[in-house]
Amino acid sequence: ILVSAVEREGMCLICVTIRDPQDWEDHKLLHEHYFAEWKLLRLPEERWATVETLSGTRDYVPLRCAVPALLVPRAAELQIRAELPRYLFAPVVYGERVGSVFILSDGKPLAEVEVCCGESLGSARTLSAWDRFCRSWRL
Repeated sequence: ILVSAVEREGMCLICVTIRDPQDWEDHKLLHEHYFAEWKLLRLPEERWATVETLSGTRDYVPLRCAVPALLVPRAAELQIRAELPRYLFAPVVYGERVGSVFILSDGKPLAEVEVCCGESLGSARTLSAWDRFCRSWRL
């Protein structure tokens, strides 16, 4: 049994072989191949965007991605699309899921990452359903 780990560009690859007579050479080839084919895409973890809040103690809440990084094909031309609400009603809780970020390559999805509230936010006052409706449409 041979276990090896190699770190480059913030990415750590681990290889395990059992009863391989050329284990050192195979590990080297596997590590080289995967470092050449894959890269680490870092996602913003904290406060990369905000969403307006209605009835909150502040007018906005910061957002964060639930996953800090993804492994993606090095040759892929990536597109990133976020689906976020126009506004949130307070109170909101840190870590509460509010949307998604989609990582696409040539229009095909590679990954979906949860977008969460970056901090908790209390409610300034209680709004009726009618008040919420009016505020959401700016009436």
